Amino acid sequence: MREQQLLWVQKNRCRRSRMHAVSSLIDGFQKSGRMVRLSRQRLLVDCIENHTGPELQQAVVWMEQRGATLVIRVKNAADCYALGLRWRQRLVRVLQVEAPSMGIRDIRFLPAEQDDNGRV
Repeated sequence: MREQQLLWVQKNRCRRSRMHAVSSLIDGFQKSGRMVRLSRQRLLVDCIENHTGPELQQAVVWMEQRGATLVIRVKNAADCYALGLRWRQRLVRVLQVEAPSMGIRDIRFLPAEQDDNGRV
């Protein structure tokens, strides 16, 4: 083998440093928007846990934000109307006060999608 080939082999067998500064990792997350989404989700969950009762908390399967509307998926389709009457306006006011950066102006309660066996 030539010396150039040996240097190439030696270089590729050496371990590369995989350590990065924590600040560079955090900067990467912030630029990708992941941390913003996670902190918004945490804020949303905290508001709902602090201002609602077990009736709503046990019924919720999934939440997602679509523009200025928060869509809350619930287990039982029959509960959508009753939960909407009881919690919609109250939650909108709470979220506008405690999480104005999310910009939520409406909440919709929809049934969770079920599989062929009727499971959520």
